[in-house]
Amino acid sequence: MYLSKFNFLIAGAALCALPLLAAGTQPVIHTAAEQAKRADRLLREMKAEAQTINSHAAELEKLAKDPNTQWAQFDQEWNEIKPAQEMLESHMWALDSMRASLTDAQRTALDQTKQAAPMIAARTRELIRLIDKPGANLRSPQFRSYAQSLAQNAATVAHASTSGV
Repeated sequence: MYLSKFNFLIAGAALCALPLLAAGTQPVIHTAAEQAKRADRLLREMKAEAQTINSHAAELEKLAKDPNTQWAQFDQEWNEIKPAQEMLESHMWALDSMRASLTDAQRTALDQTKQAAPMIAARTRELIRLIDKPGANLRSPQFRSYAQSLAQNAATVAHASTSGV
């Protein structure tokens, strides 16, 4: 029997997927009550992530004002912000995928989050660019402004997430 390269790749992918399928995936949520509970959990997690971003961004802003701050201190705060920012986006996408089953309050919270999330992502990128830049002035007004904007947008998400639960 002759297998084309395409058929061979499909067969290989299917064989590789078998262990993943056997291990199980996220359970399919059938009831509206289960969907609502999942949405509430995601909103609570988004609030926690936004609060993490907010507190560490505020700390970055304080560090930028202190002439004795070391680069490692900036890096330490950054290392707390980035994972929270990534999880925030992940939860936002999950909520967006279940939008039709969300309550009005949950939809409003998601919409408010979707307005602030791009600014959080942009400020996160800008801050790491500044932190990683050789010879960067991490005490510059621009750095403080980015950190302050990040903290404000994270506070917006934390507040919005609370109103959706």
